[in-house]
Amino acid sequence: MSVTEMRIYKWMSGVMKEDRIRMNI
Repeated sequence: MSVTEMRIYKWMSGVMKEDRIRMNI
């Protein structure tokens, strides 16, 4: 995996967590 792919993966996982928090509220 390249560094760019790692950054995108971490960013996507962060977005998913934020979406879950918004849905719970």
